[in-house]
Amino acid sequence: MTNKTFFPFLLTLLLCLCSCSPDDADQDQRPQSPIIGTWLAYEYRKEYDVEFKSMAVFGYKGMSNELVIHPNGTFRCGAYPFQPETEGYYKIDDAIVRFYTDDQMLSPAFRCNFLDIKNDTALVRFLPPSSKDYFYEVRFARQR
Repeated sequence: MTNKTFFPFLLTLLLCLCSCSPDDADQDQRPQSPIIGTWLAYEYRKEYDVEFKSMAVFGYKGMSNELVIHPNGTFRCGAYPFQPETEGYYKIDDAIVRFYTDDQMLSPAFRCNFLDIKNDTALVRFLPPSSKDYFYEVRFARQR
């Protein structure tokens, strides 16, 4: 092989090797938060209640009781006690999730704390932005 054909061959080989980046494969293997997914609420209680109450009534009224947390940073939240159906954006900081309904994400509409996630169930405490004392807890089952 002469120099005139060797250098173009070497350059082509190097370009082919460099164009296949292993970073593409790593993007699919990034760790994902366990809270991402579709959750169906089945029980709730307000801060001063002793027992959890069924969420079945929401289905009969035609309201969704799902919490859908997408990996792309958006969410859709069904109607829970004192929480209207809403959608928007979220930020996760450890187990605390802040939900925003505005594009600028300046002030959270509400936040929640995932208190316990076991298998396909979660206990979540919702905290309205206007009150530091008031909360309600919701039990969810992960949907497949």
